[in-house]
Amino acid sequence: MLMMMLALFSPARLEVAIILVFYNLRSLSFITGLRPLNCIKMKLLGIEGVGRKAELSDYSMNPHQVSFQPYQDNGGTTIGIAGKDFVVIASDTRLCNSYDILSRDVPKVFDLGGNSVLGASGCWCDVLTFIRVAESRIKNYNYTHGKEMSTSALAQMLSITLYRKRFFPYYIHNVLAGLDDEGRGAIFTYDPVGHCEKVKISCGGCIHGNDSTHS
Repeated sequence: MLMMMLALFSPARLEVAIILVFYNLRSLSFITGLRPLNCIKMKLLGIEGVGRKAELSDYSMNPHQVSFQPYQDNGGTTIGIAGKDFVVIASDTRLCNSYDILSRDVPKVFDLGGNSVLGASGCWCDVLTFIRVAESRIKNYNYTHGKEMSTSALAQMLSITLYRKRFFPYYIHNVLAGLDDEGRGAIFTYDPVGHCEKVKISCGGCIHGNDSTHS
């Protein structure tokens, strides 16, 4: 059929017709993103092509990307002060998410037994997970050794626990307060991967950038 139609054209008109067909195929190829041969097959089968900017927006050249944000800062501040034979630690009780106040009654100070208290703030789900892991290890230590863990041993255990999560760290600010083996007040601070430092005064959380930590 195609050969009979081409025979009706003069050589000049035939050349023009071939150029127009080729141009239409190239245009269709650009619109649909298909090769010219595939466009011919679609035309013979009666299938209309789908434009690049048509209803398949999910397959466009500029896909919408969503960043991975596993952490959420729920705010909070903890402050610890160590003295000759005492230690003081305090925290706020507000739990927030950006400008939203989720609760006004969420203390961030946790009794870990013995003479040790931990203040933790930041991503609240990480805080609860970290406290649960720490309490489990403290119970295991007490059962194995038949005594409570000292503040120095607890500081080391918390450092190891944080370091084990160094590739996906807990997003929390920790301030450990307690009495050392000689009965003197001690404050321990941590970075996200477990580095521990013994200080006299420290704070963590929202006002961490405005504090002054003294050895």
